[in-house]
Amino acid sequence: MKRLISLLSIAIMLFSSACALSACSQGGPTPESQQLESQMESGSNDLENPAYANEEEGADVQEVASDDSTFIGKWEAPSDRAEYLYGNINLTISKDGTWSGNLTGEDFSGKWRYNGSCITISSELVKADLFKAKDGTIMFRDHDTPEDLIVLMPVK
Repeated sequence: MKRLISLLSIAIMLFSSACALSACSQGGPTPESQQLESQMESGSNDLENPAYANEEEGADVQEVASDDSTFIGKWEAPSDRAEYLYGNINLTISKDGTWSGNLTGEDFSGKWRYNGSCITISSELVKADLFKAKDGTIMFRDHDTPEDLIVLMPVK
C-alpha cells in the first residue's frame, strides 16, 4: 500500500511539474497583440476612424475625375492596414511630372502621368495609381494588388 501511495505521489508531482513548466515556457505577448493593445490604449483604432472606411474589406470605393494638381504635394499612409501591407508609404508628387518616395523602407523615384482622372506613378519596381474617391479621400492603388486600397493623407 505504501508503495502504491509513493508511486501515485510521484506521478502527481511529475504531472504538476509538467503543467507548471509548460505554463512558464509559453512566450510573452506577440507583436500583433502588443500593437493592438497599444492602439486600444492610445485610441487609434482605424476601424472607428471614418477616414479609413475606404480600406475596409468589401468597401465600394468609387473613383471620381480630378485635376492632376489635386495630387501634387507630400502624402503618407498612416493607417494600420498600410503599415501591415507596406510598412510605410511616403510620397512626394512634384509638378514637373516626377515623384519620389519611400515604400516598405525602400527609396523609389520615377515619373507620373495624368490619364484624365487620376495619376499613375511608376518606376522600375513600383506602379500605382493615386485617385480621388467619391468621398474626397485620396487613394493609393498598387497595380500588383488593386484590391488592397490604401488611404493617403497630406503631410503637414
